[in-house]
Amino acid sequence: MSNKNPWPLVVEGKLTDAERMKKESHFLRGTIAEDLNDGLTGGFNGGNILLIRFHSMYQRDDRDIRTEQKLEPRYAMMLCCRLPSAVCRLPSAVCRVACGVWRVACGIISPQQWLDIDKFAQESTLYGSIRITNRQTFQLHGILKGNVKPVHQLLN
Repeated sequence: MSNKNPWPLVVEGKLTDAERMKKESHFLRGTIAEDLNDGLTGGFNGGNILLIRFHSMYQRDDRDIRTEQKLEPRYAMMLCCRLPSAVCRLPSAVCRVACGVWRVACGIISPQQWLDIDKFAQESTLYGSIRITNRQTFQLHGILKGNVKPVHQLLN
């Protein structure tokens, strides 16, 4: 049997727009740092709107305010944060009381981390809340561009 790979390792042909953007983005950095320092606009510009999606962040326009005013749209970000997981090591009876379920993968987050994230959400987002999903993630909605860097520092 031959060790030669029958498929090409490099795809020949024209790159799609998304592939070209990723290739030219300096390892998905783009000009996100410059956009964060730009105080003239409340949102990200150009290709950075697509790049921030690779960092689990999405730019949204508050449509309720947009209809009331004729100024630039009020952009806010939604950040989706994945919780690392581990198999629960508590005894079955304790796990059911503590976690509410039997031996499932539990998100690894300390009570102090949760309190810090909750405090940030209450003080620094438009909606003051955290949304928990069924995919071991939580979402922070309504993060203004000026608070994007502090929330990333908090989460890291």
